[in-house]
Amino acid sequence: MKYSTSIILTLTLIFSSCGDGLEQQESMDALGFRKVFFVDPETGEKEGLSQEFGPQGKLTYEEFYREGMLEGKRRIFAPNGQVIVEENYVADQFEGNYLNYDSLGNMLLKGQYIGGAMNGAWFQYYTDGGVKESVTFVENATVGPFREWYEDGKPKASGVYAPDSKEDGLLHLYLESGGLERVMECSIGVCATTWTPDSTAQAPAGVDMTRPK
Repeated sequence: MKYSTSIILTLTLIFSSCGDGLEQQESMDALGFRKVFFVDPETGEKEGLSQEFGPQGKLTYEEFYREGMLEGKRRIFAPNGQVIVEENYVADQFEGNYLNYDSLGNMLLKGQYIGGAMNGAWFQYYTDGGVKESVTFVENATVGPFREWYEDGKPKASGVYAPDSKEDGLLHLYLESGGLERVMECSIGVCATTWTPDSTAQAPAGVDMTRPK
Protein backbone atom coordinates (compact mmCIF):
# COMPACT_ATOMS: atom_id res chain seq x y z
CA MET A 1 0.00 0.00 0.00
CA LYS A 2 1.37 3.42 -0.93
CA TYR A 3 1.05 6.55 1.18
CA SER A 4 1.55 10.16 0.20
CA THR A 5 4.85 11.80 1.05
CA SER A 6 3.06 14.31 3.28
CA ILE A 7 1.79 11.52 5.52
CA ILE A 8 4.97 9.48 5.86
CA LEU A 9 7.32 12.47 6.14
CA THR A 10 8.46 12.89 9.75
CA LEU A 11 10.54 15.46 11.53
CA THR A 12 13.04 13.92 13.92
CA LEU A 13 14.50 15.87 16.80
CA ILE A 14 17.36 14.74 19.01
CA PHE A 15 16.79 15.98 22.54
CA SER A 16 19.54 14.72 24.79
CA SER A 17 21.71 11.79 25.70
CA CYS A 18 20.58 9.60 28.59
CA GLY A 19 22.84 8.39 31.35
CA ASP A 20 23.16 5.07 29.55
CA GLY A 21 24.47 6.76 26.43
CA LEU A 22 21.21 6.51 24.48
CA GLU A 23 19.83 9.50 22.62
CA GLN A 24 16.17 10.35 23.08
CA GLN A 25 14.51 11.20 19.80
CA GLU A 26 11.09 12.32 18.72
CA SER A 27 9.25 12.15 15.41
CA MET A 28 5.87 13.47 14.38
CA ASP A 29 3.96 12.60 11.22
CA ALA A 30 1.59 14.81 9.22
CA LEU A 31 -1.42 13.45 11.15
CA GLY A 32 -0.03 14.60 14.49
CA PHE A 33 1.06 11.23 15.88
CA ARG A 34 4.20 11.75 17.94
CA LYS A 35 6.74 9.01 18.65
CA VAL A 36 9.29 9.23 21.46
CA PHE A 37 12.08 6.65 21.47
CA PHE A 38 15.75 6.05 22.24
CA VAL A 39 18.59 5.31 19.83
CA ASP A 40 22.08 3.98 20.36
CA PRO A 41 24.25 6.67 18.71
CA GLU A 42 26.91 4.12 17.83
CA THR A 43 24.62 1.69 15.98
CA GLY A 44 21.69 3.93 15.06
CA GLU A 45 19.36 1.22 16.37
CA LYS A 46 16.40 1.72 18.69
CA GLU A 47 16.97 0.68 22.29
CA GLY A 48 14.60 0.52 25.24
CA LEU A 49 11.22 2.19 25.55
CA SER A 50 9.38 3.55 22.52
CA GLN A 51 6.00 5.29 22.80
CA GLU A 52 3.47 6.86 20.47
CA PHE A 53 1.04 9.63 21.38
CA GLY A 54 -2.03 10.64 19.40
CA PRO A 55 -2.86 14.18 18.22
CA GLN A 56 -4.60 14.81 21.56
CA GLY A 57 -1.51 13.77 23.48
CA LYS A 58 -2.86 10.42 24.66
CA LEU A 59 -0.63 7.35 24.70
CA THR A 60 -1.57 4.96 21.86
CA TYR A 61 1.09 2.29 22.35
CA GLU A 62 4.35 1.50 24.09
CA GLU A 63 6.95 -1.11 23.20
CA PHE A 64 10.57 -2.02 23.93
CA TYR A 65 13.55 -2.56 21.66
CA ARG A 66 16.86 -4.34 21.88
CA GLU A 67 19.38 -3.75 19.10
CA GLY A 68 16.65 -2.41 16.84
CA MET A 69 14.28 -5.34 17.34
CA LEU A 70 11.10 -5.56 19.40
CA GLU A 71 11.80 -7.30 22.69
CA GLY A 72 9.43 -7.83 25.60
CA LYS A 73 5.95 -6.52 26.22
CA ARG A 74 4.04 -4.31 23.77
CA ARG A 75 0.80 -2.62 24.80
CA ILE A 76 -1.83 -0.79 22.75
CA PHE A 77 -4.22 1.66 24.46
CA ALA A 78 -7.77 2.83 23.81
CA PRO A 79 -8.48 6.60 23.91
CA ASN A 80 -9.70 6.22 27.51
CA GLY A 81 -6.31 4.81 28.54
CA GLN A 82 -7.45 1.20 28.84
CA VAL A 83 -5.03 -1.44 27.55
CA ILE A 84 -6.75 -3.20 24.63
CA VAL A 85 -3.85 -5.34 23.37
CA GLU A 86 -0.98 -6.85 25.31
CA GLU A 87 1.53 -8.95 23.37
CA ASN A 88 5.10 -10.14 23.77
CA TYR A 89 8.11 -10.25 21.45
CA VAL A 90 11.44 -12.01 21.31
CA ALA A 91 13.91 -10.87 18.64
CA ASP A 92 11.21 -8.99 16.69
CA GLN A 93 8.69 -11.83 16.54
CA PHE A 94 5.61 -12.77 18.56
CA GLU A 95 6.39 -15.04 21.51
CA GLY A 96 4.31 -15.80 24.57
CA ASN A 97 0.90 -14.62 25.73
CA TYR A 98 -1.44 -12.48 23.63
CA LEU A 99 -4.34 -10.68 25.35
CA ASN A 100 -7.07 -8.57 23.76
CA TYR A 101 -9.57 -6.44 25.75
CA ASP A 102 -12.40 -4.07 24.92
CA SER A 103 -12.24 -0.41 25.97
CA LEU A 104 -13.86 -1.28 29.30
CA GLY A 105 -11.22 -3.84 30.19
CA ASN A 106 -13.26 -6.95 29.43
CA MET A 107 -11.23 -9.85 28.05
CA LEU A 108 -12.09 -10.62 24.41
CA LEU A 109 -9.34 -12.96 23.27
CA LYS A 110 -6.50 -14.89 24.88
CA GLY A 111 -3.89 -17.16 23.36
CA GLN A 112 -0.22 -17.87 22.97
CA TYR A 113 2.43 -17.48 20.31
CA ILE A 114 5.18 -20.08 20.06
CA GLY A 115 7.99 -19.52 17.58
CA GLY A 116 6.25 -16.49 16.11
CA ALA A 117 3.02 -18.34 15.32
CA MET A 118 -0.35 -18.90 16.99
CA ASN A 119 -0.25 -22.31 18.65
CA GLY A 120 -2.25 -24.23 21.23
CA ALA A 121 -5.65 -23.29 22.64
CA TRP A 122 -7.02 -19.79 21.99
CA PHE A 123 -10.07 -18.52 23.86
CA GLN A 124 -12.69 -15.99 22.80
CA TYR A 125 -14.86 -14.41 25.53
CA TYR A 126 -18.25 -12.80 26.00
CA THR A 127 -18.20 -9.37 27.64
CA ASP A 128 -19.35 -10.90 30.93
CA GLY A 129 -16.12 -12.92 31.07
CA GLY A 130 -17.58 -16.26 30.06
CA VAL A 131 -15.75 -18.29 27.44
CA LYS A 132 -17.44 -18.15 24.03
CA GLU A 133 -15.14 -20.43 22.08
CA SER A 134 -12.00 -22.51 22.46
CA VAL A 135 -10.07 -23.19 19.26
CA THR A 136 -6.81 -25.05 18.68
CA PHE A 137 -4.15 -23.41 16.51
CA VAL A 138 -1.15 -24.98 14.81
CA GLU A 139 1.24 -22.54 13.12
CA ASN A 140 -1.45 -19.83 12.69
CA ALA A 141 -4.07 -22.27 11.35
CA THR A 142 -7.12 -23.58 13.20
CA VAL A 143 -6.40 -27.31 13.29
CA GLY A 144 -7.74 -29.65 15.94
CA PRO A 145 -10.54 -29.62 18.55
CA PHE A 146 -12.91 -26.69 19.03
CA ARG A 147 -15.72 -26.06 21.52
CA GLU A 148 -18.35 -23.32 21.66
CA TRP A 149 -20.76 -22.13 24.37
CA TYR A 150 -23.85 -19.94 24.50
CA GLU A 151 -23.63 -16.78 26.57
CA ASP A 152 -25.37 -18.43 29.52
CA GLY A 153 -22.72 -21.16 29.55
CA LYS A 154 -24.68 -23.97 27.92
CA PRO A 155 -22.84 -26.01 25.25
CA LYS A 156 -23.28 -24.82 21.67
CA ALA A 157 -21.00 -26.96 19.49
CA SER A 158 -17.95 -29.19 19.48
CA GLY A 159 -15.89 -30.75 16.76
CA VAL A 160 -12.54 -30.84 15.06
CA TYR A 161 -11.09 -28.54 12.42
CA ALA A 162 -9.01 -29.82 9.56
CA PRO A 163 -6.72 -27.29 7.84
CA ASP A 164 -8.49 -24.19 6.44
CA SER A 165 -10.97 -24.24 9.37
CA LYS A 166 -13.11 -26.98 7.84
CA GLU A 167 -14.95 -29.36 10.13
CA ASP A 168 -13.75 -32.95 9.98
CA GLY A 169 -15.15 -35.90 11.92
CA LEU A 170 -18.01 -35.76 14.42
CA LEU A 171 -19.76 -32.41 14.94
CA HIS A 172 -22.10 -32.07 17.94
CA LEU A 173 -24.62 -29.21 17.89
CA TYR A 174 -26.60 -28.20 20.98
CA LEU A 175 -29.87 -26.33 21.49
CA GLU A 176 -29.73 -22.93 23.18
CA SER A 177 -32.41 -24.19 25.55
CA GLY A 178 -30.18 -27.15 26.43
CA GLY A 179 -29.72 -30.67 25.13
CA LEU A 180 -28.22 -32.17 22.01
CA GLU A 181 -29.82 -30.95 18.77
CA ARG A 182 -28.01 -33.14 16.24
CA VAL A 183 -24.80 -34.97 15.42
CA MET A 184 -23.15 -34.65 12.05
CA GLU A 185 -20.36 -36.52 10.31
CA CYS A 186 -18.06 -34.16 8.45
CA SER A 187 -15.39 -34.68 5.84
CA ILE A 188 -13.25 -31.61 5.15
CA GLY A 189 -16.14 -29.19 5.58
CA VAL A 190 -18.92 -31.30 4.06
CA CYS A 191 -21.29 -32.45 6.81
CA ALA A 192 -24.27 -34.78 6.94
CA THR A 193 -26.63 -35.38 9.86
CA THR A 194 -26.26 -38.85 11.37
CA TRP A 195 -28.27 -38.42 14.58
CA THR A 196 -31.24 -36.38 15.84
CA PRO A 197 -33.39 -36.78 18.96
CA ASP A 198 -35.80 -38.83 16.80
CA SER A 199 -33.13 -41.42 16.02
CA THR A 200 -33.57 -44.85 17.57
CA ALA A 201 -29.83 -45.31 18.07
CA GLN A 202 -27.94 -43.72 20.94
CA ALA A 203 -26.14 -40.48 20.15
CA PRO A 204 -22.39 -40.79 19.56
CA ALA A 205 -20.48 -39.65 22.61
CA GLY A 206 -19.22 -36.10 22.56
CA VAL A 207 -16.35 -34.37 24.31
CA ASP A 208 -16.44 -32.87 27.78
CA MET A 209 -18.29 -29.55 27.41
CA THR A 210 -17.42 -28.17 30.83
CA ARG A 211 -16.83 -24.48 30.23
CA PRO A 212 -13.29 -23.32 31.09
CA LYS A 213 -12.97 -20.71 33.79
